[in-house]
Amino acid sequence: MGREVSVFTLGTMRAIESAIKMYDIIKLAYFAGINHLETAPSYGRAEKLIGEALDKLDQFEKVSKENWVITTKVLPKGNFNELKEKFLKSLINLNVKKINNLAIHGLNLFEHLEWVLEGEGRKFINWLLSQKLIDQIGFSSHGDFQLINSAINSDIFNFCSLHLHLFDQSKIPLARIALKKNMGVMAISPADKGGKLHLPSDILKEASLPYHPLEIAYRFLLSEGITTLSLGASKPNDFDLPIKLANA
Repeated sequence: MGREVSVFTLGTMRAIESAIKMYDIIKLAYFAGINHLETAPSYGRAEKLIGEALDKLDQFEKVSKENWVITTKVLPKGNFNELKEKFLKSLINLNVKKINNLAIHGLNLFEHLEWVLEGEGRKFINWLLSQKLIDQIGFSSHGDFQLINSAINSDIFNFCSLHLHLFDQSKIPLARIALKKNMGVMAISPADKGGKLHLPSDILKEASLPYHPLEIAYRFLLSEGITTLSLGASKPNDFDLPIKLANA
């Protein structure tokens, strides 16, 4: 088990346009009760901007880096040396000595899982753990039910990020399996990919009264015991619901 994370996770892809934007969004996240940041080398400058923002928060707001749980990602491909080089670059960009959570991003095919279990991926993971450069290993997947079930039951992973939505509950049984195995479970984009519930139709808003449709979706996932919900914030009012549901 890793460190406890907040009900919401700040996805940083929508805050990469400038250092000021990243700093402001992470600062807002902190004061909204969020302690978990999700990023990836594939998010452009995100890792570097996060590293700078966390240093600045420490300096000016006395918000220690120890407050944060950081998840970054690697793709399920490449050899050990390539993976090692990219990971060490992530450490430099984030200006940290280790990563709390490393996710194998896009575990979408059985050959990806084989890469983790028997190939270069397994060699890479073993090295990370032996060097104490990560606390936990996990995966994200857009794959089918059987593949995700196999990954969860491989007993390699400590957490998973899945498409879990109010209007598409097909992956909820997988989340329950993972939770029973004491894995952390994050819902990927429950707002946007969950039916663009941040921009609901008038019909849906009327049907959801007295709640906003997105609040119902969030409450459903939390009632299922989902560990944390991804939030791709880009402006202050994106934190209104997270603040309201911080203790949900």
